[in-house]
Amino acid sequence: MNHVTPSDNLLLLLTRRGYSYAPAIFGLCPALEARYRERYGDAPYEETFGFPHRSVEGLRLPEREPVDWRQYFPDGVKPATTFDAWGIGYEPGGEGSYHLQLWRHPMERFDSLEQLQAYPLPDFAHATADHIAEQAETSRRPTVLWCR
Repeated sequence: MNHVTPSDNLLLLLTRRGYSYAPAIFGLCPALEARYRERYGDAPYEETFGFPHRSVEGLRLPEREPVDWRQYFPDGVKPATTFDAWGIGYEPGGEGSYHLQLWRHPMERFDSLEQLQAYPLPDFAHATADHIAEQAETSRRPTVLWCR
């Protein structure tokens, strides 16, 4: 295969049309991001390590009334558990697990259509994406954009 740019190589790989090499793509946990910033400053680690893409923020969901996600976990969750827009709980592990989390699924025990219909799903119909184009334009080089 002829020499291709890192971005083109990633597109070839993702579309299953061959590739020159498999790029390294990874995410850092908060503790490793802090260590990275101590060593490299504010430069995005995608640039430092030559990722073939740039990350952009995903869709912005409209504000809504706060949801008490803990109600969907009858056995309880640890106090430091955080929740995403879907209500998935990210429960911290023990002392030795460092950055690992247990993903807790709020619909795990659903057994009726009514429970599913009453569940507070995110409102993607009214989400905004204007910021994505702006972030893509400020990318330092032409590349594939990866929504996180």
